[in-house]
Amino acid sequence: MYIKIINPATNGRNAYSNKGSARQASNYLEKDAKKQGHSVAFFNSSATDLSGDQIVRLLDTNHKGLRLNDVKFYSLVISPSERELEHINNDSTKLRAYTTDVMHAYAENFVLKNGQKLTEKDLVWVATQHNYRVARGTDDLPSGTVKPGLQTHIHIMVSARDAQQKTTLSPLGAAARFNRVHFMAAGNLIFEQKFSYKKISFASISGEWQPIVPPPSSPQTVQQRAEEIRHRKVERQKNSLAGGRRKRESEVRNLTSGELDQAQHKRLQAQVDRINLKLSPEKQLDFEQVKAAGEQRAYDKTFHGRLSRIGREATASRPVIAPYHLLATGKANPVLTLPAPGAGDDLIGGKSLRSLPPRPTPGRALHDKLLSGIEQLSNAMASTTHTKDVRGEWERD
Repeated sequence: MYIKIINPATNGRNAYSNKGSARQASNYLEKDAKKQGHSVAFFNSSATDLSGDQIVRLLDTNHKGLRLNDVKFYSLVISPSERELEHINNDSTKLRAYTTDVMHAYAENFVLKNGQKLTEKDLVWVATQHNYRVARGTDDLPSGTVKPGLQTHIHIMVSARDAQQKTTLSPLGAAARFNRVHFMAAGNLIFEQKFSYKKISFASISGEWQPIVPPPSSPQTVQQRAEEIRHRKVERQKNSLAGGRRKRESEVRNLTSGELDQAQHKRLQAQVDRINLKLSPEKQLDFEQVKAAGEQRAYDKTFHGRLSRIGREATASRPVIAPYHLLATGKANPVLTLPAPGAGDDLIGGKSLRSLPPRPTPGRALHDKLLSGIEQLSNAMASTTHTKDVRGEWERD
C-alpha cells in the first residue's frame, strides 16, 4: 500500500494547485476519468455520490481565517498494490470504507498544541476512485498507454482547516506536528487488519530474493512498520545510486575518446541552443567560440558555471555584454585601456586620446578657484622686508 501526500511545488503544480479554489483540482480529476470513458462521483464518510460542484462548494467554504496565498486544501493518493486489490476483489465499497479509516488515521496523526485529538469527523474531505493509470513514458510502455492489470486508486482532497474552521492542519509541515511516515505505516496496518491481509516482504536468502510472510502471532505496531518503511527507502536510494553509477560507468567504458568528445559537444550544443532561444539574434552565442573556451579549460566546472551564468542572465533579460570574455576570464566586462603614446590615428578626430584635453569633472572649476585664492593670500602675507646678505664673496660664488 502506497499513500502519498502531494506537494504541488514538486508534483502536479497545475493539476493540484491548492492556494485558491478547489475547482481546478476537481476539474482535473473529472477530466482525467472522463477521458477514459469512466463516470465520476465523489464521496466521503457521509455521501457516496457528490458532484464536482458540491465538493468545490464544500471545500471553498471551509477556509475561514486563511490568507489569500495560504494553502486551502491538500491532495492525497491511496494506491493499493495489484495483490492487495485482488485480495478484496477490487471492491469499491471496501475501498471507500478503507478510505474513511485512512482519513481517521490522518486526523489522529496531527499533534496539536492544546493536546486535542482529532477524528475523521473533524475533517472536511472528499475522494474519488480512478480505475486506470496512464504510462508517462518512464517505463516500458509508450507515453499515454493505459497500463494493464488492476490499477484502482483513490484521490482525496482535504481542507487545510478543521470542520470548525479554528485550526490549520498541514500534513507537509514539521514531523513533530504531522509524521508522514507514521501516517503511511498506519494506513498499511489498517488495510492488513481490516481485510486480514498478509503482507509479503522480501529478503535476500543465499543470494536470492525470497518472500517472507510474518507469523500471525506477531502483529506490528505503527512504530515498527514506520522503521521498516524508512529502512526500505534507504535501501532503494542506495540501490538507485549504485545502479545509476554502474550504468554511467558502463556507458563511458563503451565509448571511444572520439565518441566521448562528440557526446560532450552534442550536450554543449544543446545548452547553447537553449540560451540562444532567450537572446535576440544579434546577441546569440557562436557555438564554435563557446567550444573553444570550453576546450581551453578542459570543460571544467568553472567553465560550465560561467556558461550557466550567461544562461541565467539571458533568462532575466540581462544579456552579458562580452560573453566570450566571461567564459575565458570570469569577468563580465573587459577592462578598456588607453592606447600608448603614438599608437596611431585609430582615434578621435585623428588625435591620440592622450593628447585630448582632460574631460572636465564636477567641482574642477571650484578646485582651481580655491587654489588661486590660497596663492593670492600667501603672497599678501609674505614679508616685504629684505634680509641683509652677510655672506662673504667667496660664499656667494
